[in-house]
Amino acid sequence: MKKYRVNNSMCLKFYARRLIKLKIIILIITSFLLLTLPQTLHIYLGISLTSIIFSILQYYMIYIEIGADYITLRTTLLESQISVLFDEIKFVKYECKKIQISYCNRMTNEESILKINLNVLENSPKKELLDTLYTIFINKKIT
Repeated sequence: MKKYRVNNSMCLKFYARRLIKLKIIILIITSFLLLTLPQTLHIYLGISLTSIIFSILQYYMIYIEIGADYITLRTTLLESQISVLFDEIKFVKYECKKIQISYCNRMTNEESILKINLNVLENSPKKELLDTLYTIFINKKIT
């Protein structure tokens, strides 16, 4: 988790880094093992190196950002981020491995659920995220 200030308000950033380091190490070892294969099979080395690059990018990707009046979620590198204003949120449901935030988009009047997977967070950022959300949504909590 990283805190920073924007226009005199505190913003929190959470990164989905659980098991990413292990994944990168395994991919590097696999890449070295693939070097021993004949040159006709080096396409697998290219795939492995591409996976390493994507894993490093994922390591530095912001998973959740909480601002003064909004929450933003980005689950993968290739998906666009979803931003929800606190005023649009109807209720928050806390489960063991995920958080479901039900909200109604003001522009489209469409109801949706923002699902935050807690399995991708390490223990310390997960606890900090839960504490922050409990504090922000104390009156919108279901379970």
